Amino acid sequence: DDSDDHWPETKLLCLENTHNMCGGVSMSPEYMSNMAKLAHSLGFKCHVDGARIFNSVVAQGVTPKELCKDVDSISVCFSKGLGSPLGSILV
Repeated sequence: DDSDDHWPETKLLCLENTHNMCGGVSMSPEYMSNMAKLAHSLGFKCHVDGARIFNSVVAQGVTPKELCKDVDSISVCFSKGLGSPLGSILV
């Protein structure tokens, strides 16, 4: 019975890059790809909280496309790391 909100079915793996709880560590393209492939193998979608994704891109010398090639969606915050007064986008 899918009507019981106390037993939700997992459908999404959310990743963060850079990872705040790991001290702002940049997650590698290999890690991101492996996690996305794991999510997909379990029937999940994979989303990246990319509030500071461009910090990770610069730190690793990769492109955003290389870093997130296997994920389904990315949220990018323009105020964190880019200095914009406000705004985010879902890609």
